[in-house]
Amino acid sequence: MKTKKKLITCAKKLTMTTSILFFSCYFQTIQAQNAQQINGTLNYPLSNPNILNNFGYNPYELNRLDCFFNKLINDSTIFINKLHINSYSSPDGLYEHNDTLSKQRLYNLNKYINEKFNIESKVRNVSLTHVAEDWDGLQKQLEAINYPYLKLIRNIISSEPNFDKRENKIKKIKHGKAYRDLCNSIFPTLRRVEINIEYTSQDTLQKQASLALPYSLENQENDSEENKINQNDLIQQQREFLMYNDNSRKRRRELLNSQKARYSYFLFNQPQDLYPKLSVKTNILALAGLNPNLEYTTPIPNIAIEAYFLRNYSLELSFAYSNWAYNNNKKFQGISAYTIEPRYWLIKDNKYKGLFIGIYAQFGDYNTQKYHDIVSSEGNKTGKYHSEGLSVGYLQPIYGPFAAELNFKFGYVHSKVNEYKQDSNYNLFLYSHNKDRFDITGTCINLMYRF
Repeated sequence: MKTKKKLITCAKKLTMTTSILFFSCYFQTIQAQNAQQINGTLNYPLSNPNILNNFGYNPYELNRLDCFFNKLINDSTIFINKLHINSYSSPDGLYEHNDTLSKQRLYNLNKYINEKFNIESKVRNVSLTHVAEDWDGLQKQLEAINYPYLKLIRNIISSEPNFDKRENKIKKIKHGKAYRDLCNSIFPTLRRVEINIEYTSQDTLQKQASLALPYSLENQENDSEENKINQNDLIQQQREFLMYNDNSRKRRRELLNSQKARYSYFLFNQPQDLYPKLSVKTNILALAGLNPNLEYTTPIPNIAIEAYFLRNYSLELSFAYSNWAYNNNKKFQGISAYTIEPRYWLIKDNKYKGLFIGIYAQFGDYNTQKYHDIVSSEGNKTGKYHSEGLSVGYLQPIYGPFAAELNFKFGYVHSKVNEYKQDSNYNLFLYSHNKDRFDITGTCINLMYRF
């Protein structure tokens, strides 16, 4: 029996096998009988090809990569056969831009490794590849978290060969809800690089062969002191591997399943795209007492609600009202204004920002007194009006759901004017007439909150 076990041990020591190092999306160290494997991820911000030491988990992962390569190039028993680096970009954005990004990330990481470790001097075969948009990785991650719209997204991927059209179709799912989820949780994990190193190690295989047989009391009597030390070292390495492997699985579950990783853009330091459905706004110029011609009158409280639909259309409803004196009680202005304004947005991306044009209709009534503090005065006017015309404006997001909007209206105004004389007890009607004109009917700087 002893002779048979020794022959098996000697045979396994003479066996030569190729081991593989894999540095990919999720860091995890694996030790098997014939292979070593180390997995990891390097995160990238949106549209950024550079390796950032302080971004996401990069500080920890780069430190592990540096430690491994330092050990790899200093170990004379390791012979590197092949180095393969693959770079990926996420599917958000234009395909040509993502293709350029993945090439730049590939170049930057290859440059980082060669300048720091001069690894090409020990490598017989170097292979560099890139994937412009990782649609396969997207499907795998959605399957891992059992995403609610997985079936819809999978059907779009399989039926639409054009990558840009494929992305636009996904944007329409549930009015952009699915695409927002992907931008905030899945796409950041797809911006990555993978490293695959094939190498041969005589020393590692000898240690693995010595562990292939059960370690019995009979073996202990025949082992040398050096073998016992090697055995203890390997046991300690296995314990460390099990501890790290457990931590790695926890981090992967956190990345895929936790609310913070799936729905918070703060984790990856990238801005969140907003696809609004509704907004509430107010015109700060009217609140400050400025009329459309930027002449000071009285503060006019106002509010507007805008609904967004069909990618680049919206409808705004607004109301304004005032009924009090101003200029130290010398003048008086009462006004009500009801406005409806359909809009067309020039950028068709469901984000409703930038330039827009529209048409509007407005009606209301008014009451103005030039000499409010004089008991008997003339030049007072009251009546009703309506206005129709064109509008143009520009919306600029500020932060998150907050935005600012500049809007001008120009059109036809018809008003019925009733002039009256103010008295102490009553107002005396004088005469009435109609007034028609084309004028600037709206000058707005709106502050808004979008949902």
